[in-house]
Amino acid sequence: MPNTPHWLTARPIAHRGLHDQTQGLVENTIPAFDAAIERGFAIELDVQLTADNDAVIFHDHTLDRLTRETGSVVARACQDLQKIEVIGAGTKIPSLAKVLAHVDGRTPLIVELKSRFDRELALADAVAGAIAAYPGPLALMSFDPTLISHLHKHNTGRPLGVVAASMGYKHWGELSIWKRFQYGALLHGPGLWCDFVSYNQANLPAFSPWLAKVFGQKALLCWTVKDVQTAKHMARHVDAITFEGFDPYGVPL
Repeated sequence: MPNTPHWLTARPIAHRGLHDQTQGLVENTIPAFDAAIERGFAIELDVQLTADNDAVIFHDHTLDRLTRETGSVVARACQDLQKIEVIGAGTKIPSLAKVLAHVDGRTPLIVELKSRFDRELALADAVAGAIAAYPGPLALMSFDPTLISHLHKHNTGRPLGVVAASMGYKHWGELSIWKRFQYGALLHGPGLWCDFVSYNQANLPAFSPWLAKVFGQKALLCWTVKDVQTAKHMARHVDAITFEGFDPYGVPL
């Protein structure tokens, strides 16, 4: 049976925290995570590998969009990255260890491991080590089934999920047509045994995630819902939404 505890789907999931740049709440920063906790949401966050095989909270592979620095995140050591200010946030890039200590079990965390699909496993090792003693509810997921398979070997006891989309997903351009089909249809190892699936809402409903939910008994999440109307539509198809740009509880941001 899949490991799908109630907390995994009990509340909407704030995509990269409850971020709103007009209020100085920038994605994947501690203030955005605090805002999500205050309003009772779970938190989705992104982790990237550092040069010294540690993990920091950052979505992009490069620093250019959200900081005044340039270049690859993986080219910098964790300590150096934590000195870099996030534009408009009044705070700096946090490490995974810092965020875990700060959240301390107050809301569920859905941790997405970013990947270049290059079979690099060091990020999975770093994350597994960082969460080993974490007391709170936490799930791990990735677009990359290689990382999820490696986490499975770590026996973390945490729910493991696959992030997916249709084979036409624009960020899968570096993958072969077969790989894009395989990943989108969940036709790989983790797609068969994982605990949950987070699927692109723009592609739902779809046959493969429906099979995973109904016959595989996996929790089905979706990303990323950006308005109330889409949230209502997704409620018919998924167990929980990942959202940004609005409050699913109807409270103005």
